[in-house]
Parts: sequence; C-alpha cells; structure tokens
Amino acid sequence: MSETSDAKETMPQEGWQRTFNQMWELYFGPEIERRKVDGRIVDPDFSVYMAQVLFPVDGPIQVRLNEEVKGEAWARASHAVERDDPVYVSDLHSIEIYELPDELLDSGHFTIFSVGEGWRMVFNFLSGRAKARDMLELARQFLEASQHSQAKGHAGPAVENLFTSAELISKAELILHRSPAVTAKSHGTVASAINAWFKLGNIDAAFVALFNKLTQRRPNARYGDAGSRPPMPTEEDYEVIEAMIQRGHDKVSKATDRADKKNLMEKCASEEAV
Repeated sequence: MSETSDAKETMPQEGWQRTFNQMWELYFGPEIERRKVDGRIVDPDFSVYMAQVLFPVDGPIQVRLNEEVKGEAWARASHAVERDDPVYVSDLHSIEIYELPDELLDSGHFTIFSVGEGWRMVFNFLSGRAKARDMLELARQFLEASQHSQAKGHAGPAVENLFTSAELISKAELILHRSPAVTAKSHGTVASAINAWFKLGNIDAAFVALFNKLTQRRPNARYGDAGSRPPMPTEEDYEVIEAMIQRGHDKVSKATDRADKKNLMEKCASEEAV
C-alpha cells in the first residue's frame, strides 16, 4: 500500500492500513453490499479496482466504484504507451498524482486505486475549492481596481476596492472550512468569522489586521467628505493582499495543475541551460 495525500505526508505502513480498513468499513464495503441487495451488482466475480468517496458542500455523501470514478492523473505505465492509446488500470505501474475534475472540485474526496500488488490512496478533504478559486480571482480584479485608483490619486475608491478584495479573500478562506458566515449578507458576519479564525491561529495576522483597518476606513472612503476620506493604501498593504491571493490559489489549485506548472518550469530551465 502506498502512502500518499496531496500534502505527501509520511505515515507508518500500519497507519495506512488502518486508514484503508476504516474507509472500507465506513463507505466502500457497505456500498457494495447495498448494490448487491438492490440488484445493481449481480456478477459473482465483481471486484473493486477503483473507489471513491465524495464529500460535497451540499447534499449527501457519494460513493463511486470502478468506472464511476472520474478525475485527472499523472501515472506511470508498466509498458510503453503511444499517444492516443487507451490506458487501463491494469496497465499502470504507479499513480503519481490524482486530482478531481473541475466539475467535482467543490467536493472533498478519498480515492483508492488498485495498482500493482497494493492500493494507492489519495485524499483532499477541503471542500468548496472551485468556489474559493472563483472568489480569489475576483479578489485579484478588485485589487487591480484599487491599484488603478491609487495611481489616479482616488483614495476613496482605492480603499473601497481593497476592502472588497480583502473580504473576498476572507470568504474564500471560510468557504474551504464550511463556515456558515459565507452565506451571510452582512459584512460584520464575515469580519467576525475571519477574526475568530485568526484567534485560532489559522490565518495570517498581518492580513487580518489590514482587513480590520480597511473595515474601519470603508465608511469614510465611500461616504466621507474631502476632509474625512481615509489615507491611500500603502504598497505594503497591496503586498499583503497579493500574498494572500497567491497563498489561497496555492491551497485550492489542482495537484495536476501544479505538476504541469512545475514540469513546464523545469523544462524551460533545462532548455535555458543548454
């Protein structure tokens, strides 16, 4: 049995066996029995070579077996494979990276593959990654709008847009951890939730301090007269927001996308060295 997760953490072999057994007892075994009882599995020689548990943001847990499992993978074949050749699980020597497809990215998952003489386990229990990714992309747009306003000398719009960017970053973080605050329409609810998250040590202190400062300055940025408008955001403020957007993207991006980017960068570096 391989030890793997998106974090590539190390665990003793016995620990992986216990994890595998527990997931089988909780999800895969009962699902197979249900399907046998209701007639969806009738083949007496039925065996599992892939299985997956999906934990959606909304709705019931889903268990998928064999060809029902969808995703993207970086894998090594046990023999030479030509472009466009079909590849079956039995052809695989190892699965290096596995990731959910875009349409399932909001679900957490635990997925197993029968490879060689053992099982490969891959999991990522973060939910809402697609929603969080969209919010982070929107946060970057508001960041750019704030920088544009700063360049024009428009302090009010600069602060307003930077506040919106920070709030979207906060919501993206809260989405990943299923906080009920993400559905609230009140700015105060989001601010309270992200400050509570900070007190638990789960988010950057400089970002939360900046978000709180922008929250206080926002009313005058929008409604204040010329004498009460807040000061212009600083370059350090923009650096904090940019760093949080990038950190968020690193957290929600697909493992296969990160591998593609790394492979491309290594290829470019190799070509430059020649």
